[in-house]
Amino acid sequence: MEGCHPRRGLNFNDNMADNWRRFKQLFEIYLIASGNEAKSSEVKVAILLNAAGEEAVEVFNTFNLSAEDRKDFDKVVNHFEKFATPKRNVVVERFIFNQRCQEEGETFDVFAMALKKLVKSCEISPIQLSVTELFWELAMQVYRKECYESRI
Repeated sequence: MEGCHPRRGLNFNDNMADNWRRFKQLFEIYLIASGNEAKSSEVKVAILLNAAGEEAVEVFNTFNLSAEDRKDFDKVVNHFEKFATPKRNVVVERFIFNQRCQEEGETFDVFAMALKKLVKSCEISPIQLSVTELFWELAMQVYRKECYESRI
């Protein structure tokens, strides 16, 4: 596809893990849309580095890869993945999730999307999430009852 261009620049500031995830997703879309998905591994590495920008090339140069592995697209992507995705402290991630409140003027849809993003890093299984929801629903019922009774 002639008019298809890759997203320029991988941002290593702020939330590097999210920036990498988005960049990788958009890059994979670009490879398919541009017809470059079937190209050789070496060509895809070159396209990736070109699209990611100078800072990414500097990071790439720090990877401990053999000359052969520097041409292996999957290995290069895997190294970027490891670099951009630090080990998570699940306790801290859950704390951040539990502290997130709806901000003044924030729509519920935006708030719900923020919670969905945060819960992904909490490693909470669907069963744990269901139990947590039940707990909070019961806690809110008790709180509402106490508020109601204190008004009487």
